[in-house]
Amino acid sequence: MGLNRSVMIEIGGKERELKFTIQAVEQLEAIIPEKNIYKVVANPPISVTNVCRCLYVGLRSTDKKVTMEKVHEWLREWLDNNDAEDMQNILGEALAKAGVFGKVKQIFGEGDDVPGTEGK
Repeated sequence: MGLNRSVMIEIGGKERELKFTIQAVEQLEAIIPEKNIYKVVANPPISVTNVCRCLYVGLRSTDKKVTMEKVHEWLREWLDNNDAEDMQNILGEALAKAGVFGKVKQIFGEGDDVPGTEGK
């Protein structure tokens, strides 16, 4: 059985899958000014612009109907009831599960969560 490489997030009125395939990471790096996701994650806080870009790419990898306009609306609604730091932790977890920061099994054991994402 393979590792779960996605994170579920309640956003836009329903539970959605946030997933970064290698192709999605490449797409993300092409649209962020830093051109390197390591630099973005290693230097928090992540800008609102990059949070939106990360959400767009990560959600779109499993739902091609996602638009940047919808991501802006969903994030605005999500932040009404949640903390921006929690969103950064969720994005970090999804990127880590993609394997872009090393071996996923060394970062997360089966069923482990990133601090700050409990109950999300």
